[in-house]
Amino acid sequence: MKKLSILLVLFFLSTNIFGQSEKLNQLFTQYQDSQGVTTIKIAKPMFGMLNKLNIGDSELSKIKPLLSKIQGLNIMIMEKPTFPAELAAENKIPLQNYENQKNSVLSAIKAMKYEELMTVNSRDNKIKFLASEAKDGVLNDLLLNISSDESTILMMLDGKISMDDVSNLIEETKNVTALNPISSINSTSDENSKSERKVANFDGIEVSTGVSVKFTQAANQSVVVDVEPDKLKYIITEVENGVLKVFIRNNGVKNLSIRNLTVIVSAPKMNRIVTKSGASFQAMNTITDRALAVEATSGSRIDGKFDISSSAALQASSGSNIRMDLKTNALAIDVSSGSFVRLNGSGDNVAYSVSSGAALDGLGFTSKKATVSASSGSSVKLAVSDALTAQVSSAASVQYKGNPSNIVTDVKKITGASITQIN
Repeated sequence: MKKLSILLVLFFLSTNIFGQSEKLNQLFTQYQDSQGVTTIKIAKPMFGMLNKLNIGDSELSKIKPLLSKIQGLNIMIMEKPTFPAELAAENKIPLQNYENQKNSVLSAIKAMKYEELMTVNSRDNKIKFLASEAKDGVLNDLLLNISSDESTILMMLDGKISMDDVSNLIEETKNVTALNPISSINSTSDENSKSERKVANFDGIEVSTGVSVKFTQAANQSVVVDVEPDKLKYIITEVENGVLKVFIRNNGVKNLSIRNLTVIVSAPKMNRIVTKSGASFQAMNTITDRALAVEATSGSRIDGKFDISSSAALQASSGSNIRMDLKTNALAIDVSSGSFVRLNGSGDNVAYSVSSGAALDGLGFTSKKATVSASSGSSVKLAVSDALTAQVSSAASVQYKGNPSNIVTDVKKITGASITQIN
């Protein structure tokens, strides 16, 4: 009877994954003959025709790197009616029909329980990344909702896509930064200009709004902004409570386009790193300190090598990405909401908490003692030598390498959870 129950749960989990994709296909079919709607279904052999579709180059460039990994591509384009301003009063009904249709489609998608991994603002549109199910760091399908003033485009990538692929896709959307509206400005120079900023002393950093920071631990402190000359005034570098904050302030400018922005930072100490809203932090040499706190949210990214003598805390959420080579004594990691963490190095005592479709690859990080909590379709891979305590539930997966002599597990197999040794 117990075996039968487990088989039934696994069956329903697998049919739910298939059902989500099928429901989305049905939704596309339902609206294919509606006014102002174009639906396109492309099988893998026909991917070569993508360049002929009436979709902006920016949208196509984002998905092209994934085409070799998916089996099909479904696209729905809902175009907003256009007309001269003097005819606005006569066209209220077509506009209302467009809004009703768009809201109906988006409500149907919400009912399918697609989870929003993150939202990225690019120059001309807003891109939402959504997924239905994740297992072992792999999404069974990915849905992109690309909205602009002129249209709403839905792209379903049908196939198995890793969190690495999603992270790279998100990185592509950060090449152009768009901020909230009041007026408009365009770049007047293709040449970058470097500006050195004088700021107070700091030992932490917070980066946001798509800014890329390259950090070097060095004896002297410096902050240099490298961007087009006419955009220097929008790049803010200020210190608050010992934390250097780097971000873009658009000053009411609509569609502020900033390309090739890099902020080059050096300081003697760096023990707190926060990235938000598509920003990135890259350590150019090994950062050494007694303690370290790292937080990445909203599609941001942190890369680097760290030698921390006492303890470190890592947190990744909302589609963010951390890739770290770390040596420390004690480590606490919290990964959630479609984020991905890849960890190499070593530590004595490690606590992992991974949830909501997130993935952690720690096979290259050797710990003596590990405590793991995994839930809600998340995936954890780790290496442990002495002791392992694991609590796994709700279709989560834990894989461990090593031969710990002390193992304590609580695995809710009836919910599709699992733990396996992969030596």
